[in-house]
Amino acid sequence: RNKKPVGIYWLQAASVKLFSKPLAHEIWAYRLPSVLGALMAALAAFWAGTALLPRRAAFAGAALLAVCVLLGTEGMIAKTDAVLCGLTTLAMAALAQIYTGKGGKLSVLVFWAALGAGILVKGPITPLTAGLALLALFAFEKRAAWMKALLFPPGPILAALIVLPWFIAIQSATGGGFLNDAVGGDVAPKLKGGQEGHFAPPGVHLLTLILLGFPFILALPSGLIAAIESVRDKSGADANRMPRTPALFLLCWALPIWLFFELMPTKLVHYTLPAYPALALLSGWAFT
Repeated sequence: RNKKPVGIYWLQAASVKLFSKPLAHEIWAYRLPSVLGALMAALAAFWAGTALLPRRAAFAGAALLAVCVLLGTEGMIAKTDAVLCGLTTLAMAALAQIYTGKGGKLSVLVFWAALGAGILVKGPITPLTAGLALLALFAFEKRAAWMKALLFPPGPILAALIVLPWFIAIQSATGGGFLNDAVGGDVAPKLKGGQEGHFAPPGVHLLTLILLGFPFILALPSGLIAAIESVRDKSGADANRMPRTPALFLLCWALPIWLFFELMPTKLVHYTLPAYPALALLSGWAFT
């Protein structure tokens, strides 16, 4: 199946090898990576929150994420998205540590490792989430000095070591057809129109958030209002330090990737899951 990266298949195969047998056809063994991905998302959200919020608010946000409808559902299905959410949240948590000056070279390595693993699981989504957040932060703050930490050479090398061996192997095995199938046959149709009948107009993800974001949706309006007020308040801004933390980082994490998926013609409800940890942390902030 040359439309998707290999990461989830490797994880599911390893889970079945360890806990079951292929011929047993026991679906629970294939679901274990999703359970662990959902767990990783909650723990990584807490790690992000400890860099950006009071500890109690970080715990509340991570707990609200852990029990929300969408992540809970994805954590019980043998597919990519809970694992993708876990890896993307881990990358963004490491980025939050670097952004606030609390993370060192280890955080940089975690960021690049999560980025590479995210590519193996679902291609461009993890780097797209991080890249849009970095662009949005630069657009608001006009500062890029803190981002130089990401250029620590072992980081990109680690990501390349995670991705390139498989990519070279699959391109060789398919005679160069994998990239054509993945981009031309899967990604491009989603951007052009409603692939496989999944077209929906902008705003659908926002409507489904009312259900799929329960229970953190109850505190999210208050969190968004507080975040916007915090970003508009320039009294604490400092040209040499991150202004208006935590609100700006969380908004730049959630809103650009959410807008991207709202504007994309093809819509499935789980597409916006990488934004949910940031929204849950904003809700935890308001909740406490």
